[in-house]
Amino acid sequence: MKITAIIIALNEAEFIQPCVKAVYPFVDAIKIQTNYDCMFSSKKVEPDSTIDKILEIPDSDGKISIFIHRMPDEAITRNWMMRNDGYCINHAHNSTTSSQERIEKFCKTSDYFWIIDSDEIYDPKTIPAILEYLSHKKPNFLKIKGINYFKTWNYRVFPPENFFQVGFIRPGCLFRENRNICLPSWYSLLRRLIFNKYLKVVDKSFLLMLDTITSGIRLLPEEIGVFHHGSYVGSDERIFKKITSSGHYNDNFLTWYNEVWKCWTPESKNLHPLYPENYAGVQYIPTDDLPILITKEAWPNGYIERSMLSNTR
Repeated sequence: MKITAIIIALNEAEFIQPCVKAVYPFVDAIKIQTNYDCMFSSKKVEPDSTIDKILEIPDSDGKISIFIHRMPDEAITRNWMMRNDGYCINHAHNSTTSSQERIEKFCKTSDYFWIIDSDEIYDPKTIPAILEYLSHKKPNFLKIKGINYFKTWNYRVFPPENFFQVGFIRPGCLFRENRNICLPSWYSLLRRLIFNKYLKVVDKSFLLMLDTITSGIRLLPEEIGVFHHGSYVGSDERIFKKITSSGHYNDNFLTWYNEVWKCWTPESKNLHPLYPENYAGVQYIPTDDLPILITKEAWPNGYIERSMLSNTR
């Protein structure tokens, strides 16, 4: 089973290395796209050292490719990268530099794309079980639960949000907008009717069954694996840049930044800038209980407490 990881990265220098290192041993290729100095909206940004950080990652197997394209949209970017996968050797090709086996492996179309944002970090201990589940169930889409953190890696959103993202996607399947997938139009209409009119009386497991039958969607059981989401981990500077460059930005974001982010304590409630109740509160997590790729990373000051085991690992 050939798996290609697809990562979009814009000014994620603090996160990109542990993100890539976590999946590197388990995939055949890693394709990283960056707009480098602008957002999807074409608004200019000052590029950080994300590309330098990628180039520092050991790549003895030649898996990592970097694409600098000023793309206009998140979904188009992922669809473009998936559609450009593989290469049909349809002529009398004769390589003077590589073996035929290596050429054929490079050109083979992927069986799955692993969609990852650059602030999502997987625990390598769980990845073999995730891939085993994927190989056994063979869904069109495998959604994976994200565990969200706030302020630092030592504070996990609690109670946990019911937050799932598309992790694996088959070739030929596409995204409609952002990270939302294309579903058959008739089914999308039916699903909206169920959600809007009958959600209170229809068990959500019934909707999941419909998703599975109609569109090949599965939710990865949480006990098999999750990803660790650092979207709201970081310094004041990072979060200010994040909210002011958001496509959802409005004046309420500055209010949230000053009254929620800047005034936060571990006892604070309703923390999310758009949907406050989704981040109801936080739970303290000791550094040594976090995945090893998070604990061993040289994070900037304030991103994580120093590990008590850092000198023994």
